[in-house]
Amino acid sequence: MDITSTIKNGESQTVEFKLSFQKESVQSWINQIKLSTSTRNKLLALMFKECGLIEKYGSGIGRIKKFCKEHKIKEPKFEELQKGFQVTLYKEVLTPQKSTKVKILELMRDDKDITITSISAELNIGRDTINEHISTLKKEEKLKRIGGRKDGYWEVDDAR
Repeated sequence: MDITSTIKNGESQTVEFKLSFQKESVQSWINQIKLSTSTRNKLLALMFKECGLIEKYGSGIGRIKKFCKEHKIKEPKFEELQKGFQVTLYKEVLTPQKSTKVKILELMRDDKDITITSISAELNIGRDTINEHISTLKKEEKLKRIGGRKDGYWEVDDAR
């Protein structure tokens, strides 16, 4: 008997895993199989339905993952336990990471006299890498250096 049929069939009204997971994580098989939509604990399901706590049977894991993705919340963690699995939900909202070029432009917009050394220290990136990004930004016409190295300043083109 494999893990898929064990999950789909269960025993009576509860699911108790009698097999070893053999290094398969719960997360990996949740991603790979379609879980049965049959109700395992009919009394509990009926109670939740009557209380208005569920609207659809057998779609919980997929709906949890979809909800988290839609609301940019960190994906839940599915863990093996001795007799089943546990779902951990996070409050943490995922924020998209800004690219290094965007960070450089923001620093230059805030301080047009900023030096490459200061940018390097602020972003914890080497000077050569900063110079490569600046070259790219100049080619893309998003950035211009007005004046010389010592007495010049940065001009950021916000229109591009």
